[in-house]
Amino acid sequence: MTSSQLLELRGVQEPRVRVAPSLRVSDGPDATALAASYGLIGDPWQELVVTDWMALAPDGRWAHTRAGLSVPRQNGKNGCLEIRELFGAVMLGERVLHTAHEVKTSRKHFRRLLHFFDNRKFPDLHDMVEDIRHTNGQEAILLNNGGSIEIAARSKGSGRGWTVDLLVCDEAQDLNDDELEALRPAISVSDNPQILLTGTPPKPPVVAGEVFLRMREEALRGLVAADGTTGRLCWDEWSIETQDLGRHPKGEHPVLDDRRTWAATNPTFNIRLREPTVEDDRDDLSDDGFARERLGMWPNMATGGVDDLGDFKAAWATSSDPPNEATGHAGSEPLDPVAFAVEVTPRRVASIGLAGRRADGLWHFEAIDRQQGTGWVIPRLLDLRAEWSPCVIVVDSRGPASSMLQAMEDAGLERRTDENPFGVLVTTSTAEYAQACGALLDDVIEGRARHLGDDALNDSVTSAKKRQLGDGFAWDRREPKLDISLLVTITLARFGHAKYATDAPAEAWGFYD
Repeated sequence: MTSSQLLELRGVQEPRVRVAPSLRVSDGPDATALAASYGLIGDPWQELVVTDWMALAPDGRWAHTRAGLSVPRQNGKNGCLEIRELFGAVMLGERVLHTAHEVKTSRKHFRRLLHFFDNRKFPDLHDMVEDIRHTNGQEAILLNNGGSIEIAARSKGSGRGWTVDLLVCDEAQDLNDDELEALRPAISVSDNPQILLTGTPPKPPVVAGEVFLRMREEALRGLVAADGTTGRLCWDEWSIETQDLGRHPKGEHPVLDDRRTWAATNPTFNIRLREPTVEDDRDDLSDDGFARERLGMWPNMATGGVDDLGDFKAAWATSSDPPNEATGHAGSEPLDPVAFAVEVTPRRVASIGLAGRRADGLWHFEAIDRQQGTGWVIPRLLDLRAEWSPCVIVVDSRGPASSMLQAMEDAGLERRTDENPFGVLVTTSTAEYAQACGALLDDVIEGRARHLGDDALNDSVTSAKKRQLGDGFAWDRREPKLDISLLVTITLARFGHAKYATDAPAEAWGFYD
């Protein structure tokens, strides 16, 4: 980009990750209009976030009882909270409890709200005031319509004794389970409760922040839900994708030094957040610190934090290519040959998946079957071999499905070897399985994957967790309650196809016709 183009860069107003319904009715526009009438004019991004938060269900209650916002520091997330809390207390008579990790942060928020109510410039708001409490740690604005805004710094005991409609947990990256357990019951008896979590990505190693992390993970799982939402949860996030930053000379990092990235992750870039300020941040902070604090990058396994599959799951959600009867679109389809793979869960649920190449060169992944038990697997594989003439059928030699290898061979699924290039059954070593997992993750994140949007396969992807395996990683099979078997099958099938489809003898494709 030219220097003039760089100077024209402005903060991107749309979040990179947005999980919100397509509901048409929201109190958000009214809330931003009310705030603007008192001089608090929201940016487009703030209006978007507040509109998401205040979306209404058909019964008139909040469509989202829980909402999260992750945006880098000094961009104005507190403006979103002020708009929401002002409208809630003044127009809806809501009882609001605003909490923060530190006393100084909660005090600053109280002073900003006090500007609206303890100010003769706004007589209508001033006349609504019944009482204002300034006691440190017990700050409150009580209104004559029953609405209130109370402020507290969080602790294991904070929130006990309160009954409120809106619970705000700012600095949510420091919110822990003990604090939430003390606060959450405060909204239990509200007829229309809502909880808002706002903050920045936690700093690894993660000690607190588990609540915020769980909410984000749930939101990302929602991206692959059939309707693109997570029911009563919404999430807005300005960030870069989680990644291994690598080592680069100072000033030459392809991600961290790209001003387009600065603009994409900071909605007020070159609006209120000045570019020289970000340049100073880049000079003063470590690569990890700059990526987290200024670019909103969430922690990954490599830095000792949480599982870094959020970007993988989000990318999977956008790679669906299902059939469309209205347009006659057949959906994603593979070319010949395809590869199959088999996986079995610790609870003996068996799955078969498929991988192949499409006409456009992208990968096609598909769930073929998934049933309790294993007795059905070999007859199904024999049928699939006759129907598809696959290049290979893959089983992980260290996985639960390996117990069926001998029975597969006895049924006529011959091993593929150098001496028998027409054999169809192949296995992966531990190193190959790690390679297969990394290859699938890269394909999905980099946009080379397509699938039909099958619910069972989507659920398998959203259940995925990683474990370290040598220098790489593998999908973690150790949690018996999580069924990732279909994910494992497409991982293995993709590996088998990549290794064997291009170099197999041409006559092998019709061998079983």
